[in-house]
Amino acid sequence: MGLLTLLKKKRSPSPPPPRQTPPLEFRIYCHNIRQDTQNLQPNEQPWHKRRQGVSASIFHNSQKHPQLPFIVGLQEVKHNQLHDILFSLGSEWTYFGVGRDDGKTKGEFCPILYKPSEWQLVKGETLWLSTTPEKPSKSWDSACARILTIVELRHKSGNLVKIINTHFDHKSSKARLNSAKMVLKSIDPEENVVVCGDLNSDREGESYNVLSSSFLKDSSIDSPIKQGFETTNTGFTPGEENSIDFIWTNRSFKYHEVLSHDVGQGLFSDHRPVLAVVSV
Repeated sequence: MGLLTLLKKKRSPSPPPPRQTPPLEFRIYCHNIRQDTQNLQPNEQPWHKRRQGVSASIFHNSQKHPQLPFIVGLQEVKHNQLHDILFSLGSEWTYFGVGRDDGKTKGEFCPILYKPSEWQLVKGETLWLSTTPEKPSKSWDSACARILTIVELRHKSGNLVKIINTHFDHKSSKARLNSAKMVLKSIDPEENVVVCGDLNSDREGESYNVLSSSFLKDSSIDSPIKQGFETTNTGFTPGEENSIDFIWTNRSFKYHEVLSHDVGQGLFSDHRPVLAVVSV
């Protein structure tokens, strides 16, 4: 066997380069819709009068740029409210999430809504923000059970995204601090990750600082384009406002907007929705 023949036999073809999915831009919509309650605040309307505004805001913003996929993270959602919203949005929508009190239907949800025509659910789980995250529970002087809703969604382009939706405790700063640490523990920095929710903490709070000191970016800070209102938490009576609702990613933002929660017939929540465009 000649040397040239031997070299040809030993030389194996170069493996093809790994398949790369194209970059994906999508919109994430985050909103604390205010639970359905009999204990109404001053100027608060009952849920049956607010629900149309909540659903209309989601639907309208999902239609504004149909070329960009859409994902929704909601907070303070009771089971009946979730079904009202899904009924209004139509059969092309679905959700992942459970009630925080029993892991089924009781208590508030932090549901993640999406269209199966755009996204495939690869994995979904709920973790309780406590020392026993696998079951309904609370810790760290928390007033309520609090949860992380976590999904892995694969876009039809092939891109995989992890979405985390949460609502931190309103009473205990210790609980909020440990909750922020749990969020970071649930994330692999190599993943495409978006975190959204009501932190019950403004930018001066410890829990916010835990997240902002990490690899996560805040849409209200790091987006090149910012529009809309300055604050997210308003109450139902004019007065002092602040921002406690945030969207984070370990990738990049293209756009950030705090939307109106007033449809001319009263506020449909005591929080304004937040919308961001994420690039992964």
